[in-house]
Amino acid sequence: ATVLEAFRDEYQSYNVSNTRRDRKTQRRFDEFANVVKDSRDRFNPQRKYRYWDFEFLFLRIAFDRRGGTDFYMQRDSNRQMRWNWTSMDTHSFWWGTWDWWDGWDDDELIPLGWGAAHAKHRNMRGGNRFNYYWEQSGDRRQNQWHHDGNYARRARTDRAWGDAWRNRRAAWGVYRPAPFSGNNRRDIENNLANAQGLQTFHDFRHDDATDKGPDLVVLITKNRSNIRTMQTIDDGDNNMTRADRFKIESEGQMPGDRLFALSKAESYFSRPQEETRRRSDWQIRWGRGDGLREYGNLYNPFWLTRLTDLSANDKRIATVTLGIQ
Repeated sequence: ATVLEAFRDEYQSYNVSNTRRDRKTQRRFDEFANVVKDSRDRFNPQRKYRYWDFEFLFLRIAFDRRGGTDFYMQRDSNRQMRWNWTSMDTHSFWWGTWDWWDGWDDDELIPLGWGAAHAKHRNMRGGNRFNYYWEQSGDRRQNQWHHDGNYARRARTDRAWGDAWRNRRAAWGVYRPAPFSGNNRRDIENNLANAQGLQTFHDFRHDDATDKGPDLVVLITKNRSNIRTMQTIDDGDNNMTRADRFKIESEGQMPGDRLFALSKAESYFSRPQEETRRRSDWQIRWGRGDGLREYGNLYNPFWLTRLTDLSANDKRIATVTLGIQ
């Protein structure tokens, strides 16, 4: 097989248009979306904190800030998978009381701030609008799947947009017109750009966990007439004679009057395992922080090559190719 044929045997192209019905393509695009989600920094999936958190006897107060940015999948009118970048933040003042029967009972008292923005896929319906209340359950289900699949580990939560809807009174503010925006627009209509989402990509054809890529066998030949040997030197120099015991051509000659070299190499995936910490924080750590083994994939560049032994079948094919018996 040629290099191109070997590549096609191991890998294939996954087109987003096939996500309408093909389950395998849907699963591969889900995996791709998981990688995108896990590529976010710590601030993006969840940015929450509480401040002025104060307790006195049976009363406590706190300011609660929550938000996040999620890569959310929807289906268009043709049932094709599309992805949108969506972001939401809320800020509220909370207070709580304590009693012997129920313990602490906290309530959101005053909504202080809210905001939302998105970059919808250009083919999605609804214009610039994204329904943050209606889609929060779907976003949560997707985040749960990511965790079960051991993806999106940076998020540390399955809540939609960093659990921004916990500040519910503030969250409803994204549905109210915002006069300060200049056009009295609601935040649910705050579409900053038209996204293209995930595009066609290449991945393994089969689902088996593996660290090996296709083998490559190289056969190089050169005709005897293009090679300068001792015999050709002797034939071209009438003043030189050589004893028979030094004429090595008489013992074997070249098979098929050609000189050939045969070699075999393979590609393999190997991510470094770093047991010790780097001496400086700025140094890149190539190993996985979670200690898990990573099998071969096309998302990370840890592919290497190495020479391997030729099999009997490799040698047999080479001799047939050369026409040697």
